[in-house]
Amino acid sequence: MTMTAALPIYRRVQHRIPLAAAIPILFNDNIAIGEGQVTNLTPFGCTVECPTIIMTEGPLSVRLLLPDQHAALSIDVAAVRWADGRTMGLEFIRIEPAADLRLHCFIWDLMLERIVGLVRETSPVPYSA
Repeated sequence: MTMTAALPIYRRVQHRIPLAAAIPILFNDNIAIGEGQVTNLTPFGCTVECPTIIMTEGPLSVRLLLPDQHAALSIDVAAVRWADGRTMGLEFIRIEPAADLRLHCFIWDLMLERIVGLVRETSPVPYSA
């Protein structure tokens, strides 16, 4: 279901991890189905770019297609917290413990990759004689 009403102001507390490659996402609100690309992620939500924004006051069911495994990661309940053009912010409200652990591990790996990249960028070039 698409709504034109404005969403209340939402202030995110967590820093989101930008993704080097967008992650496919599927979502539905029991009336409409949408798909898009996750551009950044936390254990508590994500930013999605998609052709059709589903702005609903009701809950969304979400499936993230993470590159770490073949099975989609299920978010049982999510909510649209903001939308701007073709971009929206989702908050993850309910997720099963196994899926939550998988999501946390995936984000942890992203953070480690980012740290290693930053260290490499800022490390002085070794002296060679």
